[in-house]
Order: sequence, then structure tokens, then C-alpha cells
Amino acid sequence: MKQAEVSLTEIEFGDRFRKDYGNITELVVSIKKEGLIQPLAVYNQPDKPQPYLLLAGGRRYTAVKQAGLPTVPVLIFDTHLDDLGIREIELAENIYRKDLEWHEKVKLEAEIHSLQIAKHGKGKIPGKADAEKVGWTGKDTSEMLGIDQGKLSKDLALNTMLEKLPFLKDTCKSADEARKVLNKMAQGLAKEELTKNVLSRQTNTPLDIQRKELVNRFIVGDFLTMIKNVPDKSVDIIEMDPPFAIDLNNVKKSDDNMNLQMGSYNEIKPGEYLTFLDRCFAECYRVMTPDSWLIVWFGPEPWFDAIFQLLRKYNFEGLRMPGIWVKEGQTGQSKRPDMYMANNYEMFFYVRKGHPTIKKQGRPNNFNYMPVKASEKEHPTEKPIEMYMDLLEVFALPGMRGLVPFLGSGNSLLAMENLGIQGFGYELSADRKDGFTLKVFNDRPGNYRSYK
Repeated sequence: MKQAEVSLTEIEFGDRFRKDYGNITELVVSIKKEGLIQPLAVYNQPDKPQPYLLLAGGRRYTAVKQAGLPTVPVLIFDTHLDDLGIREIELAENIYRKDLEWHEKVKLEAEIHSLQIAKHGKGKIPGKADAEKVGWTGKDTSEMLGIDQGKLSKDLALNTMLEKLPFLKDTCKSADEARKVLNKMAQGLAKEELTKNVLSRQTNTPLDIQRKELVNRFIVGDFLTMIKNVPDKSVDIIEMDPPFAIDLNNVKKSDDNMNLQMGSYNEIKPGEYLTFLDRCFAECYRVMTPDSWLIVWFGPEPWFDAIFQLLRKYNFEGLRMPGIWVKEGQTGQSKRPDMYMANNYEMFFYVRKGHPTIKKQGRPNNFNYMPVKASEKEHPTEKPIEMYMDLLEVFALPGMRGLVPFLGSGNSLLAMENLGIQGFGYELSADRKDGFTLKVFNDRPGNYRSYK
């Protein structure tokens, strides 16, 4: 190996592992000012039109080309290198780069592992008849790269899934996040199969018929589309818990259990939120009976007044003083604890169409209940069934008809069933219905608690 100064036109760029070098403006400016401090690595191939093949330094090569330098310092490898050797040098330089994207890193680890197996053969653990280990193993790669063997194994498996599901590269910010998404997808597939199994075992006993009928009232589809089929003035109470347009994924970013549930959560963009709610309130008012109640959960900041004014637009009557679910046992959350106290409650407006009366008169407007445990949640904003039952009893009687526009986990529908309210509702995600079905058929005891 020797060092020399050669023209960039003499270097063949070749097929590089790394395709995107990102923003190299600062590097170009630095090279124009100081020159290239770290030489490129090239392989001597005198029989080719371009006598040098670039081994390592693709980003520097690109920057030098933009900087317009006539020559560049290089380290020349004269000893014979086969295709595996050439690739190995390129990958070895890149593995320690801190600016690699997470998916590039796992792909790089996988390619190095594959190259070593191609060179040495696939390793096997020596048995009694073997004098020594033969071939290359994951342990060898982990030692070569200086990373934990368990992490390497996870990265190799993740790279395999990336080849099948390339969208993960754009939607996930880290390898850990991609693994969580894959885990959630696997859980969803398992839940779907489990649900099919549970339903196939049901009989025609009165209880099973009741359960099937309840499951059928959990309708998979878009509320604003499917509500068109519901007759005017046919619903006595509506419990509406829409998306809050508060960037929930960012608000809850530190909660790993929350991240696992975010896969099929549908948020609304802030700029479209009031138009969305306007359409929802219009349909709610249409299907409500002349004397009926609407319960609307909402994120107070920045929507408190805007939502209240929308309700007034449709002649709903009520006070600006909302009801509150106090999350007992929760310390609360604040993104800016230096400026704001931690929040541990959620708000809802309760408004009426016509002149219905409160059924549980004198009930205070605070509902103090423990949140659903994160490990038991089917939905990121899932609320406890017991709280729903307490709330619904304030406004509704058995035999009334209830609507849940955004079912989520379906807990409010279970609460209505417990109270003898004939509820139904809509949810965009089919996997939420699978979780609801398993609760109804008691396949996950302890998760539904109140339903009988």
C-alpha cells in the first residue's frame, strides 16, 4: 500500500453500498479551503480505463468532485483483492460512521456477515467429533464489529424484514421503533387468528348469541360515511371521543407501551380539525332524538373555545364548565415542567339537544378512576369501562339507544351493554375489533372486568 496524488478522473467510483450522502455542503467548503485531509482508499487496476477503483471514501469523493479539485490524495492497495475483499474494505469503513441511517447500519452489518460467510463458509458449533469450530458464525461477526452478539442477531433479523417491508425505513426513526412496529404487526396477525378461532368455537346458547350480536354492533368503517345510513332522530345518547389533533405520537413519545398501540391510530391534522368536527357534529345532531345528550371528549389546548362554538352552531345547549376524568394514581405529564404543572385529567363537554333531563341528579362533574394499565391497553387513549358506566348513567336509562362514533377499544360500547343501553359504533381499524371480540368472549380474562 502506498500514498499518491492522482486525478479524480482516474478513479472509478463503482457500485457503492451507500447511495445517499446527505448534505455535504460543509464538507465541500472545508475541502475548498483546507484540501482533503483524509485520503481516499483505492485499488490498483492497471488494465482498466480508469486505473483506480474507489474502495472507501464515497462521500469525500463526491465532495471533492463538487469542490473541483484537480487531484486528490489516495492510499493505493496494490495486493490482489477479489470482489469480497473489495466489498469488505468499503463496508468496514462505513460500519463505524456515526452519520449512517439506522437502516443503513443494519444492512451494513448483514452484508459484512454475509461476505464473511461467503469467504469462510457457514459456521457450526463443534460437536464431540469436531476438533474445532468450522466456518463463520454470528459470534465471529459480533467480535469483528465490536457489538453485542444479541444485538447483531436482532439487527440481522430486522434487515431481513426491511427487505420485505421497505416502508419501515421511511416511517421509523430508529431500529428499536422498527422492531416495535414489527412486534405490533405480529401481535395483530396473531390476534386475528385467535379471534377467528374463538368465533368458530361459539354455540347458539343465549349468552353466545348475545355476545355475537354485541360484536356485530362494533362496525369497522368510517363514521362520516356510514352514519349516512342511520335514520334521523334515532339515537338517545352519543359518546364521542375523536382524535384530539395534538400530535399524540409526539406527546406520548416516551411511553413505549403507547408506541406499540400507535400503529393504527388515526390522527387529524390541526388545519383540518375544525372542519372534521363540524361534519361530525352536524351528523350527530341529525341522528339524535328531540331530547338527547351528546358527550364530547376534547383536548383543551388550543381547542376549548373553538369546539364549544361549533357545538353552539348546531344549537346544542350546555355550559362552558366541562366534566373531568381525573386519572387517579397517575403523576401526570408535562412537556415543559419548568413552565407548566403536570396534567392528569381529561375533559368532556356534555350538551343537549332539546330538553332532556339528567338521570343522576346532583352527581359532581369529576370522575375519579384509575387509567387502564398500559400493558392491557388495546388503544392509546383507552379509558376504563367503570368510568364510562358511571358517566353514562348520569344521562341515560336502560333501553335507550347509544352511538359511539369513534369506538377505539370499544370500552364505551361494553359499558353501554352493561347498563342495558343498545349501543353501536364505528372504528376504522379492523384489529381494534379483534381485540374487542376477545374481550367480549372472555378470551382475555381481567381485561374487560365489568362485562357479563
